Amino acid sequence: MSSPAVGLVNWLVTLLVGPHALPRMDLSLGIPQKLRTLVVVPSVLNSPENVADLLEGLEIRYLANRDANLYFGLLADLADAKQEVMPGDEPLLTAAGQGIEALNEKYQDNIFYLFPRQRMWNQEEGIWRGYERKRGILGELNALLRGGKKNSFSRITGDESILPGIKYVITVDEDTRMPYDSARLLVETMAHPLNRPRFDEHKQYVVEGYSI
Repeated sequence: MSSPAVGLVNWLVTLLVGPHALPRMDLSLGIPQKLRTLVVVPSVLNSPENVADLLEGLEIRYLANRDANLYFGLLADLADAKQEVMPGDEPLLTAAGQGIEALNEKYQDNIFYLFPRQRMWNQEEGIWRGYERKRGILGELNALLRGGKKNSFSRITGDESILPGIKYVITVDEDTRMPYDSARLLVETMAHPLNRPRFDEHKQYVVEGYSI
């Protein structure tokens, strides 16, 4: 379907179907510790300028969402390569790690994280890259938060003692902005009993509720 046709269908849907707001909790007094949330940005470290932009974007998202029990991290893959380790890897990893440490020092709190992965051999494409890219790195993060091993995360910058208490993960693309208090509004919606996803063990997928 062409882009104009998709745009037309989307426009017609907005005319024919009214919006339905999901119920949400009232967390105007702050996100409680039991609902600790980690906002992550899947990204690829490919240049010093790129690292600086990613760190700046992470800080901007934090400044618009300064709630307690809300944390921010970069899920970082290295660029595809013909070998597992490239000469330029270490400077990029060091710059990203030091940037995260500088942000934590600047705001005098353990808010920011860096989760960099090692490359793995991709037999089909004959190249070294992060396993399954975005889907893979999110899967490994969720496994880590649930008590699993670090898998291919080569090093983690940030207070790891906080990670087992993370309840929700919000994924944001590199070019996606987070408006003021938007993270808390998402947590309010995810935490409401009517919106909680219900997983069917037999069907092996979510049959009720919502997952963000």
